[in-house]
Amino acid sequence: MTLGQRIQELRKQHNLSQEALGEKLGVSRQAISRWEMDGAVPEVDKLIAMSKLFGISLDELLGLKAPSPKLKIQWFRQKPMVSAALVVLLLLCALPSLLLWRENQSLRRQLSSSTALFEPTVACDGRFLFQNWDVSFSDISMGFPQSRGTEDLTIQFSFQLAEELKGWEVTGLEIKIEGYDPWGEYPDGTDVPADKRQWERIEYLPVKTPLFGDSCATLTLPDYGGESVTVTTIDLCETDTGRSATIQNFLTIGTDAQRGNNFTVNTLSIQEQYYPSVADLPLSIARRIPGCQLEVS
Repeated sequence: MTLGQRIQELRKQHNLSQEALGEKLGVSRQAISRWEMDGAVPEVDKLIAMSKLFGISLDELLGLKAPSPKLKIQWFRQKPMVSAALVVLLLLCALPSLLLWRENQSLRRQLSSSTALFEPTVACDGRFLFQNWDVSFSDISMGFPQSRGTEDLTIQFSFQLAEELKGWEVTGLEIKIEGYDPWGEYPDGTDVPADKRQWERIEYLPVKTPLFGDSCATLTLPDYGGESVTVTTIDLCETDTGRSATIQNFLTIGTDAQRGNNFTVNTLSIQEQYYPSVADLPLSIARRIPGCQLEVS
């Protein structure tokens, strides 16, 4: 079980929503969601606060208490013909616990490193953090009436970090989806109040980073009807130390639509946004990146 799964299990055992747990820890609901999806690692003080809140030790929260196998040497001496096979069986049974112990020891080292390596953070222009990035769309017919689409739209985001960010990876994207119903009718034909015709929702996309190739994340919008999509947050993490960085308001995918009688969608367009661009980038990392304006926060 990962750290994120343990946090989610303990939260549910204490009948707490993500928002309620966030209020107790002084963080946002989105932060709790990222922890539970293993998209980010809580800071040390938050881990300590959670252990006190849930009434368990920090080792129990991190999953470091793994049972160690005990071998009965005298029994093996009495049964020499089967002892070797039984040893192999016990080792196979103990392997998951040993792997879990190794994973959590690594996590503990990362938490210690992130505390020891504390340093000032700076704001840095987001465009300098990528060698390249790309957005691709699935095939979809244009000219359909806005908010009455019949085809799913799949959007794939891919990122390749700058060489100066070697050892870092993109861990997740926070996406804001906004829609508008120009007709304002419920399925039964009754009118939707004008103040409810516009809507929005937030989704958090985990990012896959293959051994070779760019990091990527995929979003599917069922029955696409002209909704706009904004990448509000891109989360980065340094794998060795657990240090993090956040790129904010990176880009928006919108639609060009005719404002005639049928509000038809014509094209999809991408608008780059770089301000505010980056927060929480360690100063020693930012200094490596050409073009960054260093403003210590």
